[in-house]
Amino acid sequence: MSQEALVRFYKAMFTDDNIRKQTQEALAANDGEKLVEIGNANGFEFSLEELNAFTKVVRAWRDPEFRNSLSDEERSQLPENPLGDEELDEEFLKQAVGGKPKPGGGWVSTVSGDCCKKTGTYIHDCNPF
Repeated sequence: MSQEALVRFYKAMFTDDNIRKQTQEALAANDGEKLVEIGNANGFEFSLEELNAFTKVVRAWRDPEFRNSLSDEERSQLPENPLGDEELDEEFLKQAVGGKPKPGGGWVSTVSGDCCKKTGTYIHDCNPF
């Protein structure tokens, strides 16, 4: 079940009237466990709403197609992307840590097991399988 479907389910199940009715019944029956259950479910609904909203914000930051599908009002309410809107160019990414090393390039790499051998400043590729 998707996050949005789960939020809709809890909203339908725990409307204000329904919560009020269940709370009154639990109070009348002196059912403390039921009161805790109602409180937890209500808190869970709000937590899911917050998570869903956060997920949409991150998706809007990462996915230009999704961001463009939002209304002007929704886009104006998005917080600024902490990483900025700039795209990193391909040459910069090739030089990033974890990029493919170049012969004699003096790269530093973390290697586990006996898979790869280091000779001088060059780490040879190998197939671990």
